[in-house]
Order: sequence, then C-alpha cells, then structure tokens
Amino acid sequence: MNRNHQTIGAPWYALLAMLFLAVVLPGMAVAAEGSSEAAAEQIARDARRAQEEARRQMAESERTQREALRSQEVSIRRMEESRQRMEDSSREMTRQSEEMARSNSYPYPMPYPVPYSPAGAQPLAPVPPGAPPPQPMMPGAPSPGPFNPAPLPGYSSLGGLELAPVSDRLGDYFGVTAGVLVVRTGPGSPYTLQDGDIILSIDGRAPADAQHAARILRSYQPGERVKLRVQRDRRAIDLDTTAPSGSGN
Repeated sequence: MNRNHQTIGAPWYALLAMLFLAVVLPGMAVAAEGSSEAAAEQIARDARRAQEEARRQMAESERTQREALRSQEVSIRRMEESRQRMEDSSREMTRQSEEMARSNSYPYPMPYPVPYSPAGAQPLAPVPPGAPPPQPMMPGAPSPGPFNPAPLPGYSSLGGLELAPVSDRLGDYFGVTAGVLVVRTGPGSPYTLQDGDIILSIDGRAPADAQHAARILRSYQPGERVKLRVQRDRRAIDLDTTAPSGSGN
C-alpha cells in the first residue's frame, strides 16, 4: 500500500511542479515587472518634483533680484531728489542774499543840490526859459546850498522824518503801487518807522504824496494814538503808535 501511494504521488508532484512553472513563476515575473514600473514611476515623480522645486527656487531668486534692483532704483531716485532740493535751496538762498545786498545798497531818492549865491537870493545859473522861478525862502529857513540842498519835487520832511514820493520803479522794487517812502527817520525813529518803509495809510487814509502824509501826521497832537499801515521787507504790517512830541501844529 505504501508502494502504491508513492507510485500515485509522483505524478501529482510532477503536475504541481508543472503548475508552479506555468502559473506561479509568470505571476511572480509579472509582479516583479509591476514593481519595476512602480519604481520607475516613483523615480519619474521624484524627478519632476525636483525640477519643479528647482524652477520655484530660480523664480524666487529672480524675484529677490528684481526687488533688490527696484529698491536700489528708489534709493537713487530719492538721493537725486534730495540733491535737487539742496541745489534749489542753495539757489534760493543765493538769490535772497543778492536781493538783500541790492536792497541795502539801493540809493534812496535824496534831494539834489542847487548852487545858490552866498546871499541865497538868486541862483548862480540863469533860469532856463519856461522854467518856474525859484520859490521864496520861508522866514528863518536856511538858505539852500551844496551842504543844505533844495528838496526834490514832492519831497517833504517832518522834524527828523524825511518822506519822498514812490515812483513806478520804486513801486516795482518794493512791491507796491502807491504810498510814501520813508527816506530817513531821524533820531528816535518817530512813529516806530524805519528807513525804507512805505507808508500805505494813516488811520485808514491813503496819502496822495509826501506833503499830504506830512500834513496828516502834523494834525496829531503829541501822544495821540496813530495807526499806520506800512510795507516793510515786501510785507504789509500795521503799526499802532503815538505821535511824538513836536508833531502837532
């Protein structure tokens, strides 16, 4: 019986071996082939991810470089704007300095000398035809001469205060269209005026000329309140002051 079992079992073993060779080995080969394809796909996916990461890093590097260039351009532009502002400020300071120098050296209108004889009665030079005759001197007034010149037309003085009309050229220079120029204030600076001021109004009254301004100022009694509007340093200001002693009639 044992012999029969061995005889019957041998073909089964052979059959099983054939099945193994025919089915199992091909399946294992297919499985191995599938594993190789999966590994290849994984390798391809890893390669693609590496390429994408490299491209991302390159794009990030380019963006950083662009931002650095943009920041550098902004810094250069700001430096240029600052330099331009400094140059403009320097030019403006130079212009103001030149204007101040011209203002300080500007010749105010002064009375011109007229040569008179020692007696002061008649001028040494003959009066041209058609010219007005010399005005008679006021009693007690000093005779005009080289050191005591006759006043210009429209020129007036009030104590130590000397006034003159404002010509068109002077008006353009001082930035006014009307007014009376304070040539010299004299001692004590009456009415708190300064040399070079332009009197625009006296208590709201606009003087027509220097004589008119002197008449208005003479109408105030010493210590009486006087409101003046003047142009000083190309700017209109108000002076609330009092008439000095000796300013009345």
